[in-house]
Amino acid sequence: HSHLVLGESSDDGVSEGYDLTMGFVNDRVLCPPPNCFSITQEFGTRPGVAVALALILENKSHQIGSREFSVISSWAFYPQRLSWRRKTLRGGIKMLSSVLNL
Repeated sequence: HSHLVLGESSDDGVSEGYDLTMGFVNDRVLCPPPNCFSITQEFGTRPGVAVALALILENKSHQIGSREFSVISSWAFYPQRLSWRRKTLRGGIKMLSSVLNL
């Protein structure tokens, strides 16, 4: 049983550790070989502390019935910068191409 590991950590530390990923518990259950194989791309959006703070503030707003921080999850998990989107798509295409060209 082997896992294909393709990962890269960025210089800013946002995605630090993803290059050490070694598969998932349910990959063979959801997609049993030889019929198919599974690929998951994970990518960093914001530093971990910023994401944690966004989740805490959004949860606080939900608990008190406020919408004060309702957009903070979008900020944390879906950056609007076109450069970020392009970089993420290029990374996904590169990863998928390298897997399909084995």
